[in-house]
Amino acid sequence: MKTIQVQIPAKILRPIDKIQRFNGWPKARLIEQAMHFGVRRLALEMAVDLYAEGKIDLSNAASLANLSAGEIMEVLARRGVGSQLSEEDYFLAEQSASEFVKSLK
Repeated sequence: MKTIQVQIPAKILRPIDKIQRFNGWPKARLIEQAMHFGVRRLALEMAVDLYAEGKIDLSNAASLANLSAGEIMEVLARRGVGSQLSEEDYFLAEQSASEFVKSLK
């Protein structure tokens, strides 16, 4: 684990203090958890935004969000983000999946 020093505004620490009163965890552990959840959320939001802007493809969006392709597709669909796949990409993916299924038989 890498150690860094940061200044945290009081408005961010107040909720941490409230949580600490209820669960008794050390403040450092709570801040670490908050960072973990925040980074995961930020990565997801960035993946959705960059995909919607056409700056990354589906595979990179899934990787950035640390999700499977199917999971990121569900997130994008729930948010109304249209597919960036061309008709040719869709056809090739369908063909590839069909060949894969045949190889299993």
